[in-house]
Amino acid sequence: MKKWLYKISGRIRHFLYEPFLQKINTTHDALLDGRIESIKSKIALTMPNSPLLKGYKCYSSGEEDGIIQTIFEIIKPSNKIFIEIGCGNGIENNSHFLLLNNWKGLWVDGDKNFITAASTFLGGMAFKNLLIKCCFVNKENTSALFQETMEYFKVDELDFFSLDIDGNDYHLMENILESGFFAKLICVEYNSKWGYTNSHKVKYNPNFVWAGDDYMGVSLGAWISLFDQFNYTLLCCDLGGNNAFFIQNKYKTLFTIYPVSILYQPSRYFLSRKKSGHPATLKMLRQVVNE
Repeated sequence: MKKWLYKISGRIRHFLYEPFLQKINTTHDALLDGRIESIKSKIALTMPNSPLLKGYKCYSSGEEDGIIQTIFEIIKPSNKIFIEIGCGNGIENNSHFLLLNNWKGLWVDGDKNFITAASTFLGGMAFKNLLIKCCFVNKENTSALFQETMEYFKVDELDFFSLDIDGNDYHLMENILESGFFAKLICVEYNSKWGYTNSHKVKYNPNFVWAGDDYMGVSLGAWISLFDQFNYTLLCCDLGGNNAFFIQNKYKTLFTIYPVSILYQPSRYFLSRKKSGHPATLKMLRQVVNE
């Protein structure tokens, strides 16, 4: 009897529920696409040359993949080397797509489950183009991580750095810059709820763990003040109001630099629900790192 009921329910789900669910998802994706294009059209009126407008999503949370690629079409990378602190399980981050485009670099995350899942699926912690570390990053170990990456890949210059740990971001970034580690392009998460005119940031706590509320990260204004001290300029933010992209001042003449008042993007976290083709996996990356 149970088998029969299960079989019948499966047929009902296959013929009624799944097509209905697919229609809802398709409608949702179409609405999001339309919303994104509408927002970009308005932004284009005041920032026609912003890399934000060329953003798209492959493996990033939002449209960071397209923004990063657009910037590096103008700023030529020296060695195609990155470091990403807060890489998650690797399926969705700012450097997965770079690895598929012949980059090399370091993945770091403090969540053991994330790192175990990624390294187990890929088949190791160290490859010719990817080094994976499980590490709760603090001010005491950031320099060692950078130094290890430079030595592992035998380079003396970093092209891209991404930082997203939901708490001590400001303090780690400050320590990294004071230690003399500079990347051509730096992507940092900002707390858009705090606007762009103040300098709010979470107080340093080496054991800080985000509680899922609004006490997290750094205001855009605080980031601008910090990066200004080390000759970096805000180039753009992403459409979702999650990430800010800073370039070294020596590259400013290659871009149109807009006022902060229009560069700032408010929180549109709902845009991160946009899908990008088929469900993301690490399968192609596994093939790439093991070739």
